[in-house]
Amino acid sequence: MQDLRSPAVGNDLTETLEQTATQLIDAGSLELQVSTEGVPRALGDGTAEEVRRIAEEALRNVVHHAQAHSVQLLLAYRAEGLALTIRDDGIGLDAMARMKKHAGHFGCAGMRERAQQIGARLDIANDAGGGTVVELFVPAKHAYLRSPSRLSRWWPWRRSHDLGDGA
Repeated sequence: MQDLRSPAVGNDLTETLEQTATQLIDAGSLELQVSTEGVPRALGDGTAEEVRRIAEEALRNVVHHAQAHSVQLLLAYRAEGLALTIRDDGIGLDAMARMKKHAGHFGCAGMRERAQQIGARLDIANDAGGGTVVELFVPAKHAYLRSPSRLSRWWPWRRSHDLGDGA
């Protein structure tokens, strides 16, 4: 039986996304390629979890609806923000909508709501080469933890005489 618990988002979002994808994909039923670009940066816990959940829903759609043979997941750490691209070689959105007869039903509303909660942009479209592409972009100001400013090192929160050490 498949473990129904979602992987916790730790320090390595790529590893977490790969674990999430592996849990959703039946052994050997879909070729998975996961890659990272850029230097991984610390993400806010809320941001990392929402990115994972958006990816999970997109991957669930690939597994259950796309009739794909392969899926590629790219996580890119860029100066301007975090980008996640999920691309499959399936039948595409139009064909899935005709089969399902409920265009836009595939959890897209939930993915869009999650993206909005973290200040991100989500685009879902047919891929030019066939299949579907899901692109999530989280601007840096919403994605990455801010490092303390250099001035904060010189701005003491307490002075030594406030600590009662007599200095």
